[in-house]
Amino acid sequence: MLPVMLTFFVLGILWIGTYYIIGNFIPVSFLEKQPNWNLAIGFSGIIMALIVSTRWR
Repeated sequence: MLPVMLTFFVLGILWIGTYYIIGNFIPVSFLEKQPNWNLAIGFSGIIMALIVSTRWR
């Protein structure tokens, strides 16, 4: 469970960070109309990591 938890956490953080770094220089077409979707996608990965962490023993 630890690798799954870390994978979700890292992917969520990377998604948010990458969007904010690259989104300023290269427009991401499917996220331009809804600018807060990047946060929803990133935080869903972080929330999944927290859900999985409750199963970790």
